[in-house]
Amino acid sequence: MLAFNVSIYIPNPEQAQDPKNSKIYRHEKTLASWTTPTTGVSIGWLDELERQGKAEEVLSSGYPVRFTAHARDVLPLLAGGSLFEKGSTPFLKPELIAACPEDELLFIDAWDQS
Repeated sequence: MLAFNVSIYIPNPEQAQDPKNSKIYRHEKTLASWTTPTTGVSIGWLDELERQGKAEEVLSSGYPVRFTAHARDVLPLLAGGSLFEKGSTPFLKPELIAACPEDELLFIDAWDQS
């Protein structure tokens, strides 16, 4: 896998009931999205959150790879900028990020771009 398109979003009610369904939905509440470059951190931060018990991988096919995690564990990483590698251009929605409760369950989809 060379690169990933990553989206962090609040799932709609249908998605929240079935997080393993890879059907593409409209993401009206996307907090952030970006494409990782072909080198660097990529999506290893998600594996690290899972090792720490702060995220769960619910899909692993690459189309997408999907994790769930609470906002309290993901949003500080967005604010710190550590997820964005040199060469990536993040799209952020600061108003949605600021309004997101810390106990909100987020979906993180990473689409393999190879």
